[in-house]
Amino acid sequence: MRLMDPDESCECGSGDRWAECCGRALPLTLRYVPVRLLASDDTVRTGCDRGGHCCRNVHVPLTPFDVVRLSRLLHISTWNVLSDYAVVTPEGAVELDGTPECPFLDGNLCSVYDGRPDSCRSYPFWRLQIQHRMWLVERHTCTGCWMECRSEDALVADVVRDSHIDEGWEMDRLYQSCLQRLENLGSSDDAIEAFMARAYDSDSLPISAGDTTVQERFRHVLERLMAEFEGANPAVQ
Repeated sequence: MRLMDPDESCECGSGDRWAECCGRALPLTLRYVPVRLLASDDTVRTGCDRGGHCCRNVHVPLTPFDVVRLSRLLHISTWNVLSDYAVVTPEGAVELDGTPECPFLDGNLCSVYDGRPDSCRSYPFWRLQIQHRMWLVERHTCTGCWMECRSEDALVADVVRDSHIDEGWEMDRLYQSCLQRLENLGSSDDAIEAFMARAYDSDSLPISAGDTTVQERFRHVLERLMAEFEGANPAVQ
């Protein structure tokens, strides 16, 4: 475990403040407070009393693969998931609008549990990659309900395994690598934003029905998009 203060030098070795460097990838509620960086062999508090506390007055980040997974569970298109349940923040992030509560909260239970977003699967921890190492991030101080709700001890590795989050993390890694590739090749901001919009509404791309899994189809979507953007935009050739 590594305790990080927002004013401390970043763990990546850049020499910049944590809050203005790798910490910028975290939600604002975590960016400017002390956090714990947790490795796979650290022990954390986990468990849940199904009180619904974590599903009210929250904005849940959505990855493009989260949108696909929800669309398949709800039997609607990715466009309908985005238009009916998502909001775009002033910073351009796509989120579920959880004010006053998550639209998928049924009483105190999740009605889309098997297709819930990755941030819900890992809560109250957030994933963060620093250089080549992956950490889970936890707020250093209790937010009010964790000590009552989360009464069990578990290894970080077990929390990740039991939440079945590896699949979503791998899909998001592929998506982020595409964005990085476009940026490295000199693509314009407008082109990158257009790529992101197409990736989120992935049903707009005609992909062969022969794909056997949601993951395989999403991989093909990213491959098709990369080929299209590289071919259409001389700046990234």
